[in-house]
Amino acid sequence: MEPNIVYFDGIWKNNKDNTELISDDGKIILTYYAKAINMVASGNGQQVSILENNLSKIGIDNHAIDVQKDGNVTGDKQRLYNVGLYDDY
Repeated sequence: MEPNIVYFDGIWKNNKDNTELISDDGKIILTYYAKAINMVASGNGQQVSILENNLSKIGIDNHAIDVQKDGNVTGDKQRLYNVGLYDDY
């Protein structure tokens, strides 16, 4: 996969100002190099798993503000979610 290109898996709808997951499951796949990872999302309590290298859930040891102990992020309202901070970038 090309760096800095966003790939979608699942059924997604392109709206005027966002992209909406239509299917029950989906993925956003991105190869990146960054010190911090943020995403803008909305939800009503849905759990989002953030995977590193498509292998395991991102750990809380990365100091991300919105990653819980179980490695999930809860989409509670429309806002910016911090899902990764890396000291060794």
